[in-house]
Amino acid sequence: MRETKFIEQNKEKWAEYESMLQNEQAEPEKLNDLFVQITDDLSYARTFYPNRSVKVYLNQMAQRIFHHIYKGRRFPKERLWQFWTDDIPQVMWESRNALRLALALFVLSFVIGIISSQINPDFARVVLGDNYVDMTLSNIQKGDPMAVYKDNQPLGSALGIAANNLFVAFRTAILGVLASLGTAFMLMYNGIMVGAFQYFFVEKGLFWESFLTIWIHGTLEISAIILAGGAGLMAGSGLLFPGTFTRTQAFQISMRRGMKIFIGITPVIILAAMFEGFLTRFTEVPDPLRALFIGLNLLFVLWYFVYLPWQKARNGAFTDAAKDSDLPPQQINPVSFTSIKSAGEIISDTFSIVKRNLQWTFAGTISASLIFTLVLLYRGNQKITAYRIDGLKDLDMFFGSTALSPQRLLMIGLFLFVSFVGLRMIEMEMPAVHRRGFGWKATLQSLLMVVPIMVLLGYLTISSSESLFFALVTRLFIFTPVFFAPFALTSYWAAGVRYGSVNPVPVVWRMFQSLRSWTPYLIGLFIVGLSTLLILFLNSELWTLFAQFFSWAVPPGEDHVATFSGVITVFFIAQVVFFSWLLLIVSGVLHFYTHREMMDAPHLLQQIETVGTVKQIRGLPKE
Repeated sequence: MRETKFIEQNKEKWAEYESMLQNEQAEPEKLNDLFVQITDDLSYARTFYPNRSVKVYLNQMAQRIFHHIYKGRRFPKERLWQFWTDDIPQVMWESRNALRLALALFVLSFVIGIISSQINPDFARVVLGDNYVDMTLSNIQKGDPMAVYKDNQPLGSALGIAANNLFVAFRTAILGVLASLGTAFMLMYNGIMVGAFQYFFVEKGLFWESFLTIWIHGTLEISAIILAGGAGLMAGSGLLFPGTFTRTQAFQISMRRGMKIFIGITPVIILAAMFEGFLTRFTEVPDPLRALFIGLNLLFVLWYFVYLPWQKARNGAFTDAAKDSDLPPQQINPVSFTSIKSAGEIISDTFSIVKRNLQWTFAGTISASLIFTLVLLYRGNQKITAYRIDGLKDLDMFFGSTALSPQRLLMIGLFLFVSFVGLRMIEMEMPAVHRRGFGWKATLQSLLMVVPIMVLLGYLTISSSESLFFALVTRLFIFTPVFFAPFALTSYWAAGVRYGSVNPVPVVWRMFQSLRSWTPYLIGLFIVGLSTLLILFLNSELWTLFAQFFSWAVPPGEDHVATFSGVITVFFIAQVVFFSWLLLIVSGVLHFYTHREMMDAPHLLQQIETVGTVKQIRGLPKE
């Protein structure tokens, strides 16, 4: 076919495609079909008109369509509605056994708290603390036993309570990855505390007043804690009972279900905090109205989390296989550095690389942790025994409080060392064409990774500040994307200066361009959430019991035991920190190549250039 005839036949179709590309609201599915048709035309033009302008025109159009498809899809409102009306009820039904077990554990612990308070009148002080008990006794003497709910401003109180309760629920749910033991411990702890708390008012003859006050918000709050416990037990069930799946696949399924449950209870937790901040303080409201309000809250919980899932299951709404059972295949082939990947695929590939290079992983993180611990031990026992990290609080104790302190410089050097270990692992997986090697020029260029390390350490240290602004950032907005973006951005920079432009300015521009998609936020969320979980475990009673169990190997003496406990705590905290940074480096490189393929499509262009150049026999490639 002559070129003019080819253009004449397709020009109207191409004009329609041009108008579709100018429409920012074009549906991704239509764009995908459009991309297939344009690449077919491009293949034909590349074969029969290799040196003509029509090939250039179609090549440019293919790039534009490719960019439109992968620049990010809008989240449809219908999908959001389906999540709350179908997905959450379905995951509740599928997790009903875990939720029943969570309820049973909480009720059993609640009864234990009551019985313990009956046996030991001072048990409430052990669980609730002397300060709270003394304050409540003082309020009872003043004739206003519920005055504690009236002291603070409504909005500030509600925001603080919401942040705290979200954190408690998150900790209860996420500790399920410890084979469900951490979640069971948190459920029992909260159940005993609530039982002792309620019996404390019963003992003072204030049951009815305390019930009508506390359970105005407590109905939703305690229900959410029990559901969070069910989420944690669900998350850990994959490790304990993998069934016909591999243990890794079963854990992926159960973890997704557990996180769905946690997302489902997040609005309930926030609503309970609003009730506690704005409504609980009105103790003068008539008792029947307060009782009715509590009953309505209970009916909502029973309807949405119990009756609705049961009804949908009975009506056959859950006959389809669960969507979260669609797992990525087990990673056998080498990781691709030329394809566009979602955040989940990047995280999966990151762990595949770590798994295949465990010797490098542990050699790097253990060496860095050992050096850090020995340096701290050399500085003095009193310093190392003081190390206790509570989530994101007191991080400056670990990273150093000033920019050029010896401890901060040591951490920068160790982070850089772990970075090179991560790059070494990546390059062992890369095709030879992408490798930079570790010559002196490439190494000097890679030293620019010091910049994001310093920025990240400063960000973490400032985030642990007690100032109002950063207290809001780290406590109230802990679950917002803004908090997690810097983690993925710093790892993107590290990859960019290593494998991208020598000039860091384009890297910075590309780094902020990547924020247009959800990928950096989700990568940061996952890695920060994982490290926070592990640090919370090191700050829990379970870790204290673990340290005490091995204290028999320590020579007698209180100082020796405290030093031993501090040393192993610092060592394992350092392991968490350096392992998390290693994950960030590896995922940052994968994110960098994915984003480069989205923006520039170098692999696509390379493939297009080869279209029509392969020798064929009757339309088939010649071997």
